[in-house]
Amino acid sequence: MRDNDELFTIEIKINLNIPEKKKEAPAKQETTLREDGRGQFVLFAEAERKRQEEKRKEYLRLREAIFNRNRGPVNCTFLQQAAAYANEEGEPAEFVPFSCYWPTYDVMTDSQLKYYFYWRGQVRNGIYPQTSLSYIFIYIYELINKVGIQDKADGLLKLCAVWGEYRTHYPNLDRYLKAWVADYIAIHFPDGLPEGLLAKIPYPDVIARLPDHIVSDLFLNAEEPDTYRENILDFLLKYSNYKLKAGGFYQNYAAMVDSYLPDAFRYLNKYLRKKTGKGIFDAFKSEITQKKMPYQNAVYQGNVKWIETRADDYVRNKPLQGFITAVMKETENCLRGIVGYKGKLKSGLDDEYARVLRKFILEKYKNKKLEEKANFRIDHSKVQKLIENAEIIRDKLLADIPEAEFEETAAETEEAESAAETSAVTETDSAEQVFTQTDDPYGELTAHVSDLQRKILGFIMERGGTVTVSELSDVFSGVFLDMEIDSINEAAMDCLGDILLLTEGENIILLE
Repeated sequence: MRDNDELFTIEIKINLNIPEKKKEAPAKQETTLREDGRGQFVLFAEAERKRQEEKRKEYLRLREAIFNRNRGPVNCTFLQQAAAYANEEGEPAEFVPFSCYWPTYDVMTDSQLKYYFYWRGQVRNGIYPQTSLSYIFIYIYELINKVGIQDKADGLLKLCAVWGEYRTHYPNLDRYLKAWVADYIAIHFPDGLPEGLLAKIPYPDVIARLPDHIVSDLFLNAEEPDTYRENILDFLLKYSNYKLKAGGFYQNYAAMVDSYLPDAFRYLNKYLRKKTGKGIFDAFKSEITQKKMPYQNAVYQGNVKWIETRADDYVRNKPLQGFITAVMKETENCLRGIVGYKGKLKSGLDDEYARVLRKFILEKYKNKKLEEKANFRIDHSKVQKLIENAEIIRDKLLADIPEAEFEETAAETEEAESAAETSAVTETDSAEQVFTQTDDPYGELTAHVSDLQRKILGFIMERGGTVTVSELSDVFSGVFLDMEIDSINEAAMDCLGDILLLTEGENIILLE
């Protein structure tokens, strides 16, 4: 086509997933009546099935006519031309604007075609200059028709790369490539993607838009905790009816939630796999498949005419929504408890899973604090400076204080420090004695709890079997009481067949 040729294009927007006609025995010529949504009666019989079949054929005829009118005999020529141009290496050329629905080589002018080969060469070398959307679509059509790729894995990587590089400037690419890449995966990787392939895609936003069952497995089973951390929360929020980020707690502790929530889901997913053999999303998936034409609204001339895809609609899966929402709320409750944030959400999560989550989060918090202490660095030069200053001040003070008076003051100070240390341990030691000096009311349980846990039990017994959370926290400051109480109850379940400590509001009760 010459540069001065006039070009006319039209667009058709039809997206019908009409199943292929199944072979079946001839239907009996009979009719039945049914009531539609408007309360009117309509005749529904063999004629309705024929009408649907005619509708499907008409769609295919219309699509064929549009192809022919827009580009000439593209159904016969595009793949042949693409194969002929596969190794074409264009010389440097100036950008020429190009806009066309269902663009192909036939509708490009000589200068546009020259520029396209130059631009495509840049893209193949990992350089993505800004260009017209129609050039991008021709390149995508080549990839889905397996032109210019080394193998099927290379084709997927190239599709994701051009998507990731241009989606910000052309948001419409999300709408088309989300479906086309899903079709590519269904055709070339029906048994799942090979291990490590997704790790080669450096576009987290693209990965988040791959088929749900692939993304869920990737996010929840990633070996590296920090991998995809920035995307996993937004991915999970798609399936929750809890507006997490709009809540007051998230507004104040966003960094904490972003750190703990992804790991909480991963841990619970691992726990479920170990217990049931299925992860969170596997437990709610549907086995139903649907049949459809691949690469709808694209120029595709491959041999695959129909594909079967999983019909999982996780976004509308009510049981999955309820479970993910409950996990989010329970995780937030644990974090609220750690920071002392008032109020508690009603999660409705199963007690077993709530206990698993709570234990994991408290353990993670404890390890994080220990790590922070281990990473604490002392500036020895400043310490030495403080020592020197203290010695100077001491010498000046001693110069003005009689020796006898100084010794008396030092003795009083030492006595006061000793008394303070004794006072600090008296209360917890006496509490432990209350527990250990009894007639061992809990049998072998004493051998299954730690010294700290025996002190906690002794303190509660000394207070008549009921204490407030604040009382216990004051005496055992710096101790993760929720975790210790859970451990005591777990040991009690093993030894006594029931829990020992019950938390009711602000009170902790020792059960008989």
